[in-house]
Amino acid sequence: MQVLEGVDWSQPPTVSLAVGEEIVVPYEWGSKGVTFRDLPPGQPLEARLVGPGYVPLAQQLEAQPPGEAVRAVIEAEYKGLGSLVLEPWQGSYVVTVVDSFRRRESLQPGTHQVNAGRVVVTVSGKTGSGSRTVVVGNGQTMSLDVTGLVPGQVTLTQVPAGSTISYGLTDRGLDRVLEVGWPEAPLDPDVGIPVLAAFPLQDLETGSYSYELRQPWLGVMRGEFFAVGGEVGAHKVVWKDAPGVESLSTAYQAYLAQAQASKGLGPHGGRAAIGVGLSTVAVAGTAVALLRGITAQGDVATLTELYDAALAEGRTEDANSHYLNRSDARKAATLGWAGSGIGAALSGVSLVFTVSQFGKAKADKGEAPVWDPQALPPVLPVGNPTAAPAEANDGQAVQPTTE
Repeated sequence: MQVLEGVDWSQPPTVSLAVGEEIVVPYEWGSKGVTFRDLPPGQPLEARLVGPGYVPLAQQLEAQPPGEAVRAVIEAEYKGLGSLVLEPWQGSYVVTVVDSFRRRESLQPGTHQVNAGRVVVTVSGKTGSGSRTVVVGNGQTMSLDVTGLVPGQVTLTQVPAGSTISYGLTDRGLDRVLEVGWPEAPLDPDVGIPVLAAFPLQDLETGSYSYELRQPWLGVMRGEFFAVGGEVGAHKVVWKDAPGVESLSTAYQAYLAQAQASKGLGPHGGRAAIGVGLSTVAVAGTAVALLRGITAQGDVATLTELYDAALAEGRTEDANSHYLNRSDARKAATLGWAGSGIGAALSGVSLVFTVSQFGKAKADKGEAPVWDPQALPPVLPVGNPTAAPAEANDGQAVQPTTE
């Protein structure tokens, strides 16, 4: 027979006896003790006690001699009971509560009885999982908002490629850093930079966040967003007011004009020399007009050679200057030549040539340029140091969405 001391008999614990790997349940249970019968003699025994309000116990007992009744005393430590109130929540969560008595999974909102002492609450949801340890005293009632334990997620939209994002809770500073990189994404039609449709920031505590986005060719952009535990939010990055937008847009539009001209096409797909409306018209022109067009075309060829040489030698600023001048010269070759030819036609000069054919012959010799924004002079140093080390993100991988 085993006698329990310190037991609250209104809520008695559960007592069992382990004989090797076998668990023996009591033969009798009452206020005078717990009785086990027909135990194998000469075997080591272990008494186990668990129950609401009790500290779990495993106590070694002496082997029982055959044919005798032995009395032993087990001192049970009772710490009492408390209540844990799980506040109502929306969405799908798995809540697990572990105290010194038992483990309970998939608990629902409401009041749950727990052992006094340390209670561990773990919550899992679609945005991640989190846990908290609370200390509940005997007779104490504590409330817990489980959604505050689950991290939130905020998806940044319209994020320029090549950016570095530093972010953190507003009252703590920018303590996390992520590199966006250059994934496959559509080019913005104004500046020619790939722009990601979605870039998620994960494992966010509930609160207000500040961020700084640095893009070498656009400059620095700053903003704020709010994250809610267990929820997925979105924040649009406003980058078209960045300091480098104007210069980058100028370079990209010049590139587009050059690319169209190299194919013999105007802005809307017509031949560059006159346009689709005159593609089969014979236009009269003088020898002076013809020589003017040829001279302008020579200027374009010279500027092309200067551009290629500067680019090959790494003189990016000179290359950009030749790039823009070449675009202006190409426009002069088109508009000046065409205007002189049309004026001469109105005066009745007899020299005749077909503009569309001449323009096509010249255009077919050109090569379409390749747009590489990373070859342009950056507004910010490439690889500019940020406010926190890259490992501040705790190694969390993110998969940007480019569709």
